[in-house]
Amino acid sequence: LNEGAAVLQWIADQTAGTIAAAYCTNDRYLTQAALNYIASEVHANFGPLFGSLSPENKATQLSKLDKKFKYISEHMLNDSDYLVGNKFSIADIYLYIVLSWGPHVGVDIKSYTKVQAFFDRVSALPVVNEAHAKMASNPSST
Repeated sequence: LNEGAAVLQWIADQTAGTIAAAYCTNDRYLTQAALNYIASEVHANFGPLFGSLSPENKATQLSKLDKKFKYISEHMLNDSDYLVGNKFSIADIYLYIVLSWGPHVGVDIKSYTKVQAFFDRVSALPVVNEAHAKMASNPSST
């Protein structure tokens, strides 16, 4: 396995019912849709920002991300705390990681209130704080 969505699904399936929906349920397929949207529309548009872009090309990338964040706000988060079934899942983990790159590449999500609230909510989860602590204390173990 070498694609993010497949790897995340495999990891989640090792502890079925915790961060992935059960087999043959609508939420499982919605999770797959969310993972693929994040991979193809959000992650892919962050990628170029890690390189050296002209101001014009950077503005183009930020404009693309603007549309993606608006879509996430209006269609994926809407009035929910999480992306699928209002339950923390692998899709939320993936979006959180991608959003965490923002400060490093000049992407500010503050004006997308639902996306910012989502990021803050996930940041505050004990499991996320534990993961950050583990990475800080022993980066090679993660």
